[in-house]
Amino acid sequence: MFAVATRSAILSAALALVFAAAVTGAASAQDTVPYKGYYVSGMAGFGALDGSNVTGTGIDTRAKFDDGFTGALAFGHAYGTGLRVEGELARRANDVDNFSGTNGQGDVTATSVMVNGLYDFNIGARIVPYVGAGLGIASVNWDASPIGGSSADDSDTVFAWQAMIGVAFPISDSLALTAEARHFDAGNQDILLASGTSVKTAYQNDSLMIGLRWNLVVPKAPVQTAPAPAPAPVAESAPMVQVPAPMPVPQPAPAPEPAAQPRAFLIFFDWDNSNIRPDAQQILEAAARLAKQGKAVRIALTGHADRSGTTRYNQGLSERRAAAAKAAMVALGIPANAISTVGRGESQPLVATADGVREPRNRRVEIQF
Repeated sequence: MFAVATRSAILSAALALVFAAAVTGAASAQDTVPYKGYYVSGMAGFGALDGSNVTGTGIDTRAKFDDGFTGALAFGHAYGTGLRVEGELARRANDVDNFSGTNGQGDVTATSVMVNGLYDFNIGARIVPYVGAGLGIASVNWDASPIGGSSADDSDTVFAWQAMIGVAFPISDSLALTAEARHFDAGNQDILLASGTSVKTAYQNDSLMIGLRWNLVVPKAPVQTAPAPAPAPVAESAPMVQVPAPMPVPQPAPAPEPAAQPRAFLIFFDWDNSNIRPDAQQILEAAARLAKQGKAVRIALTGHADRSGTTRYNQGLSERRAAAAKAAMVALGIPANAISTVGRGESQPLVATADGVREPRNRRVEIQF
């Protein structure tokens, strides 16, 4: 009865995870981009081991277990499409409660090596539900008594499979918090008792775990200044016949004009952020100095976003970035009425990408005067 209640609690928690993902997805306008690259993850939690019939020659009893520990480590690769493949090492341990009502001692552990396939769902929110399944092997060890007047201290290595459902909460570009429910099934095992009798058992475990996932490849935003716009081409006039004029008196060659200063700059932003970074602050200071020297009367700030969010969200994000750049330039002594701002959302990328790609060079504000 206790195991059934525990299994119901785990199932309820899994459904709560999915419900939280759906609610958060409806409330948020930010898309989460499928990661592409290698990652490592670690999870820990509790597991409920099903009661198991223990049968053999002259032995027919049923083992029940206390809730125990479950932990897993994985190394995997995400393909940028939502699909992930990983190798996993996991361990589960549960103490024996009783054998057919008689108090028992010892524990049952399972150490597994699995290959998992998982799929992350992009639901348009900063939370990522996922499902997965795995195949592999498990070494199930029994160290328990009393079993038919004897004890067990033996293990069996068998085929195993598992299914999981969970959600990931991205904390940054490289780190995510995960919460997961899974069912693990190692089928039947043959265990040899100290008396020499061989018995058959079964192993099924339901667990609920939380953990962290580290992405090992994180794009870095470059820092660069936009080149000055090229001058418009001058139309050629039709050839004309001219009467030669008298040769002018030679004049001294004029001194060369100083090289034109750049009149356009770019600053870049972190993902889903409108804060001015230290490198962007240096560029803003250089732009402000040049604007003061040239007595610029109008400065245009145009904000942009990459395609990792919804169109509506990215429009607002680009406007906030332009506003943040304006506030920084006002703080540097540029009159507020000399600065205009506009947001272009994701409509004018510096680097063309597919929808949902986190391109650092598209998270920018252009400064022109």
